[in-house]
Amino acid sequence: MENLRTITYDDKTTGRKVLAFPLELPFAPYLEQFKKVAASDKNRERLFELSNTGNIYSRADALAEYLYRAEEPHVELLRIAALAASRELAGLKLLYSVLLAIPPIETLIDELSDFASVRRLMERISRKEASGEKLRESEQWFRKKVQLLSMSHPLPNSPTTSEREPWRGWSEGVRRALDDPDRRWENAVLERAKVELEALDLRVKMIVASLDPDSKSNLVVYLGALNEENKWRLKAIEEAHEQFGGATLIISRRLGNRWGDVMTSLRQSDAGSLLAGLFDAQMSKAHPHSQVMVGAAVLRAL
Repeated sequence: MENLRTITYDDKTTGRKVLAFPLELPFAPYLEQFKKVAASDKNRERLFELSNTGNIYSRADALAEYLYRAEEPHVELLRIAALAASRELAGLKLLYSVLLAIPPIETLIDELSDFASVRRLMERISRKEASGEKLRESEQWFRKKVQLLSMSHPLPNSPTTSEREPWRGWSEGVRRALDDPDRRWENAVLERAKVELEALDLRVKMIVASLDPDSKSNLVVYLGALNEENKWRLKAIEEAHEQFGGATLIISRRLGNRWGDVMTSLRQSDAGSLLAGLFDAQMSKAHPHSQVMVGAAVLRAL
């Protein structure tokens, strides 16, 4: 009797999943098709150059410009997929870039609306002031920013919040603002979301500065991953500043009207249809860059 091994994991959005192991990867039957579109030496060199472009957002921008100028952008996408399927790091980095998406801004705001990091940091600052302990320059800057933001970008409940501790009313104010059809509160909401991420960034830096990296290496790695996730969310909020509504695939926004033709061309082949399905899935779920990286690493390891 054949033994069937399984892997069980939990996913907060879709519930428990059971996977047969070893996995049959969905792109496995199309590896030969990917090989047929492999980039020429000249194209391959250019793709490798693009893969080394700055951070993932600047890489996505450079890649979008490259695809916009390409005669057959869908073929270039297949070449990127072919590089990734052949385990080339450049291909994986480019694939992460074309899958970069911004979730609905309301989702991002909702995840941050308890302002836990702002509250903890401001309470820490208040305790230090009460004890007469000198504040760090970063703490002074943050306290001033919170106070100025509360005055310059009021929320619907601002008149009833404490002038000394205005951040304590931010959660209720943001919820009211999101429920209000009047868009005049958008800047106030978005700026507070960015301050929450800045507060988390400061807290992470303070913890890292107090750690011994040799004895706490696992914690340092975790905090580094948290910092990357934090940068992604901050950039996503900045990108979504003028787009309250659905999720946005960065590459589709950059290509504009050409994106529809690219997707149509991809669906004319089995391998291309598989890639188009990845874009559709990312549009509906908008997994952050860090999750895409971890997921790809797990699949490669398996």
